[in-house]
Amino acid sequence: MKFSATYTALLCLFVSSAFATEELTPQTFKEYTTNSGQNGMIKFYQSWCGHCMRMAADWNRLAEEAPSDVFIKDVNCGEQSDLCNDNDVQGYPTIKYWINGQEHDYDGSREFDDMHSFVLAELSLPCNFKERENCSEKALKYVQKWEVKSEEERQKELDRLTKIVKEGNNMKADLKKWAMERKRILKNSLFSDEL
Repeated sequence: MKFSATYTALLCLFVSSAFATEELTPQTFKEYTTNSGQNGMIKFYQSWCGHCMRMAADWNRLAEEAPSDVFIKDVNCGEQSDLCNDNDVQGYPTIKYWINGQEHDYDGSREFDDMHSFVLAELSLPCNFKERENCSEKALKYVQKWEVKSEEERQKELDRLTKIVKEGNNMKADLKKWAMERKRILKNSLFSDEL
């Protein structure tokens, strides 16, 4: 009896940590997809779905490492069946993305590197030394600070940020995102000819 309760508690902990990305309700769903002004991706899943559990680590990492101007969220179809039906979810996991409030089906790879590349190429609005109109106020201040620095100084800062991000497993998610955003801004400034 004691073993069964312990096993059940551990299983619940595993399942909840496997799906750690913010889960949306009908109200928050509408807020992100139509009212936020952001592009983003949503995974529709069931907690019993093996494919969903296998991709959970990559999806959670994507939510953690996506640029701050892109939302990555979940909808638990076991708890939000009407929301899943309204979005024509036929299987699990189903991934959809929104650009300028318009819904699209995502049919790319479910591996982290591929999803991350898609987010950067298709969903994130550029913020760099040349393209500033999509920069947040915080990012714009960062651009203005670093555009007057030498290429050598930028490279040192890029190396520092790369180390912080790599070793930042215990960093709060918002701090890690900000470090990654600064890294991306500097990388774009150093390698703009290659973009």
